Amino acid sequence: MLPTAHFAAGYLTEKLSLELLGSVYAQSQQTKFLYLGIAASLFPDVDILFFFLQTHGFAVGTQKGINHRSYITHVPAFHLMIAAIAWTGSRIAGSTTGELIAIVYLIGTWTHFVTDSFFYGIRWLWPFSNRFYAVSSASRDFDIRSSSALDFWKKFLVKYSRNYVFYLELILIAAAVYTYFK
Repeated sequence: MLPTAHFAAGYLTEKLSLELLGSVYAQSQQTKFLYLGIAASLFPDVDILFFFLQTHGFAVGTQKGINHRSYITHVPAFHLMIAAIAWTGSRIAGSTTGELIAIVYLIGTWTHFVTDSFFYGIRWLWPFSNRFYAVSSASRDFDIRSSSALDFWKKFLVKYSRNYVFYLELILIAAAVYTYFK
């Protein structure tokens, strides 16, 4: 999914978690936790920077055998481990705020993985399997390469708008905008 959909999904899940766990979060900290959750829902895509440096251009699919979702930052178990360590350390230190940060981080990152599971997939069972699990997989004709950002996005949007995931993203964005203004 695109960053706009990850942002929208992160916003919606964190709004829901704040509503469900409202008594746990201090009212004064809810906005901070909302922002943290949104940032966490975008964080796994930091690997796109490494992907760009390795491929020297804009690409979707695999290039030179590389898929940006192959990096450790796109593995749910990695973020579960980070959250578990942070939560345990905060629990030992007696920091309720630290425990909540770990939970919000986990919700945000896993929201990213759930949305990425609709197209291309995520390595949900890593380290036991390197298989990507997805509702639908990108076809070979979805490989897009370009050294120009404008050309890349033009080609990408034309192809992507033919896939149901594009419309799922629009629904997520519309739901987030509606929730925000409600």
